Amino acid sequence: MPQLPEEVALEFNRVKSLNQFKLEYDKLQDEFENLTKLAATIAETDMAMINLVDNFTLWTISCYGIYNSQMPREESICQYTLKEDEYLEISAIKKDSRTNTKAVGDNNYYIGFPLITPTGEKIGALCIVGKSEKKLPATKIEQLKLVAHEIVEKLALKRDLESARNLVTDALHTQKKLAHDFRGPVNGILGITNLASYEEELTVDEAKTYLNMIGQSSTALLGLASEILKSGNRNNDDEISLISFEELGDRLKDLYLPQAVIKDISLDVNFSLEDSTTMVVRDNLLQIAGNLISNAIKFSPRSERVILELKFNEDSNILTLKVIDSGNGFSIEKIQNIIDGKAIPSAGSNGEIGYGLGLKVVRHLVDERHGNLKIYSVPGRGSEFVVELPQIL
Repeated sequence: MPQLPEEVALEFNRVKSLNQFKLEYDKLQDEFENLTKLAATIAETDMAMINLVDNFTLWTISCYGIYNSQMPREESICQYTLKEDEYLEISAIKKDSRTNTKAVGDNNYYIGFPLITPTGEKIGALCIVGKSEKKLPATKIEQLKLVAHEIVEKLALKRDLESARNLVTDALHTQKKLAHDFRGPVNGILGITNLASYEEELTVDEAKTYLNMIGQSSTALLGLASEILKSGNRNNDDEISLISFEELGDRLKDLYLPQAVIKDISLDVNFSLEDSTTMVVRDNLLQIAGNLISNAIKFSPRSERVILELKFNEDSNILTLKVIDSGNGFSIEKIQNIIDGKAIPSAGSNGEIGYGLGLKVVRHLVDERHGNLKIYSVPGRGSEFVVELPQIL
């Protein structure tokens, strides 16, 4: 790949550095107003601005004594400040060849200080203008340099606080996902344990069956926790993980069969023999399918069936995941609420506590995968949840 000319490379890095602050230029006036007022006071002028400069536009994020929101970069005086290492002072704007054609009204003095990031990029300028020709003493120039430095520090702090806020939000989201996705399988394990404890005459084979079921479900829970935590920390450059239909079916049975056994519900995972080795993207797949299965078990009457069907269309590269239950079904209004991502708290067929989060989680995760969620339901006749997930590799 050919190297960019040095000037172009510097400009690219400068604009990239500005973009990393992720600022909303029109919402910063109040946060920086005191600093613009301080700059004008130090320079003994009536006007000061904090300007950020991208490829084409100068954005005024805060101003004092003057109103400006943006202008084409080439029409600004600040474009020249970006070429300076310390500051640019123009005592008489109308006599300077660089600025005598600019629309500056009756202003005739300018001093600008580049806003320099710790890595050396100049993302904008602190600009002070006045009506009279003048030249600032060195002491005031040093004070204004400190103001410019404070502006950059405040911008960096704002960026870091936003990053920290996002990390906390992500951590809370992961915590909620863990708590929610664990509820069903853990209740299933506890249910199996209670069921075994109430058996008056438990054969060795029955005991082994219960213990094996608890062990498999516990192992699957650890795997689910690992996947949820990994998905919360995943970067775009991470290697995409795949899972086969056969492994996915086994994992889901390990997780949710104990929950089904408690209600004497049959849990079936169906796919064609030729699809058993089909590999699909596993990112959040266990959570999507698991929430639908857990929800179906909760709302299905005793001794019924919950069915998961898996299909893969090679032509469209779409994985279709369908969960069928025998519950009470949903009204059109409730279906629309689910599609809109609204939680619907309700009790299960056995009086299980419902928080309305399962389907909301599914809606969110499907959207993250750029997929579709469809619901077919008739009150009193069960429901079908159909999830279509593009397999983008």
